[in-house]
Amino acid sequence: MCIGFSAIITKDGRILFCEPNSDGNVSHSEILKRAGIEDDAKLLDRTFVRIEFPNWSESSFKFDEPKTLPPWVDEEELKNKSVKLLNRILPIYNEYNTVENPAKESRDKIISDSDSLYKSILNKAFEEYKTKTKTVEFNESEKIAEIEKNKVISSAWSDHNCFVHSIWVDYKTFIDKINKAHNELVKTMIAEYNRLKELDRKDYENKINIAKEDHDKVCNDANQSYEETNNEAKTKMIDKISKIEGHV
Repeated sequence: MCIGFSAIITKDGRILFCEPNSDGNVSHSEILKRAGIEDDAKLLDRTFVRIEFPNWSESSFKFDEPKTLPPWVDEEELKNKSVKLLNRILPIYNEYNTVENPAKESRDKIISDSDSLYKSILNKAFEEYKTKTKTVEFNESEKIAEIEKNKVISSAWSDHNCFVHSIWVDYKTFIDKINKAHNELVKTMIAEYNRLKELDRKDYENKINIAKEDHDKVCNDANQSYEETNNEAKTKMIDKISKIEGHV
């Protein structure tokens, strides 16, 4: 993996390079591709070597394959040439960073703040939804209906005990009616509860969809603003770097 500022030095003395990517790294593969140089498997007899400055400082200079340098390489000479090139590229790259870094930080903060707000809205909407759709009130209503039913049955049973033989059939019919009425009431309660729960669910989904749309718009606008600033700064950087001999 290429890290930092990298270049290709050819046997005929050229130092080839290109502009860094969004991570601040210059790719050896991209240089070879642009220069039309085949990256073959030859090592000791190859016609180019890879160098890099991993942290963009002179002291970090290194050959990418130090143990397989071909005989034509003068390490000290190539290092000096590479340092000179770095010192021409670095001010241009730093100038670009003075624009790109603040733009990226601003974008990241906007997105981070929007993300926090979005999550806050989601959590609040979900808590409201849970509160509205909790079954406590429904269960309490069902219990009350059950209690009232049992009161009626209990009263009828007391009457029944007084006239066991004479009113059994009437008592049985009466209890069946009470149970049927109770079941119809519970069925109606369940239907109404589910209807309201569905309305609450749609309201919840509507809230989170609106929040997501707002969040996505903020992020997209922030990214677009960053890209515009970055592209303008990068174009200027490439224009300056391209005037240096060896740029591909």
